[in-house]
Amino acid sequence: MLSATVASPIDAPVVAPSDRDGPRLPYLPGVDGLRAVAVGSVLLYHAEFSWMAGGYLGVEVFFVISGYLITSLLLAEKTRTSKIALGTFYLRRARRLLPALFLTLVGVLVLAQLFARDQV
Repeated sequence: MLSATVASPIDAPVVAPSDRDGPRLPYLPGVDGLRAVAVGSVLLYHAEFSWMAGGYLGVEVFFVISGYLITSLLLAEKTRTSKIALGTFYLRRARRLLPALFLTLVGVLVLAQLFARDQV
């Protein structure tokens, strides 16, 4: 009989990154799959499928997953360094997320100028 053991991200070994990158968690494909289902349910809800009445549940699931991952990162940092540097943590998040945000904003502005000038 085969048995599989699944370690939680908190119990899993943290890959020793440089101090600039902060702690890393092991890749969990199930979390990505659950996040994809959550986002898909929101998209189907906004596409106005009559059978998809609970699309807002996808938003809540996405936020729960995000909270789980953020808490796991903070706990991994606490385990690794015995402290949590929130300023550094938020700086890492900003460096990762802000470039995509700015690119999205520029893209939306360009598309709005091209196709919806009256909305700008």
